[in-house]
Amino acid sequence: MSKEFAPEYKRNEQGLIIFPRDKKDRDELFVQKSYSHVAKANLYVVEELVKYCSDVGDTVLDPFGGTGTILIAGTMGRTVGVIELNPNYVEIIQNNAEKADVAPVLQRGPCQEHLKSWRDVDAIITSPPYAQMMHKGGGIAASGKYGDELEDYMADVRQPNGISYNLGQLNNFLYTQEMDKIYRLCFNALRPGGYFALIIKDRASKGIRIELGMASTQKLVGMGFVMDRWERWLPPGTQFVQIHKKQGHFMIEDEHLIIVRRPE
Repeated sequence: MSKEFAPEYKRNEQGLIIFPRDKKDRDELFVQKSYSHVAKANLYVVEELVKYCSDVGDTVLDPFGGTGTILIAGTMGRTVGVIELNPNYVEIIQNNAEKADVAPVLQRGPCQEHLKSWRDVDAIITSPPYAQMMHKGGGIAASGKYGDELEDYMADVRQPNGISYNLGQLNNFLYTQEMDKIYRLCFNALRPGGYFALIIKDRASKGIRIELGMASTQKLVGMGFVMDRWERWLPPGTQFVQIHKKQGHFMIEDEHLIIVRRPE
């Protein structure tokens, strides 16, 4: 009998899961400086992915740690690994871990390097940055919603070959190359049967939906992962989204929750 995913939460008529805003629990668990991150994962989404993909005592890893939403796994009896490129976010993760009373394995630096040392991980749960997120023509910067907070997110660290470790700095071609590398490293880091869960959102371009969820799934399966589950959820609408919808802009509101496994 297959496991259920997020059985306690309602779904709308399209089958999208309705997770609530996480501000109250986030305020209780983490420090206020966590809000300086411009792309936080919903706490309840991560919690349900942890429940589905792991058991008490398992090791759960996030190679794009941000400010440490994955630390919720530590409060659920899991061992937590966090990799984060930005030193300012690493400091916030440390503060969040102290407040949440969690002792993660925390690595500062690029996941392209740190993932090489991980093996027999039970679950990897993550939400990578998107290509060209900092560009005024698209991504987070295009919303005009964030100002100084973007500076941390834009931190540029270069590889020996000159390519940025920060995926949000890359064009689509280089981004795809780097993500291919990272997905393969994640595959190698997992134990046989281990789960990889990806939180990703399609993008809108000139009124067309760019199917990043489908493209990512095809890529993961092509690398040897086995499809386990594919869900979608509907984030609570932000003021930015509502304003743009009223102005007639094509907006993508749902996010994909893609769960694959490394074969036994």
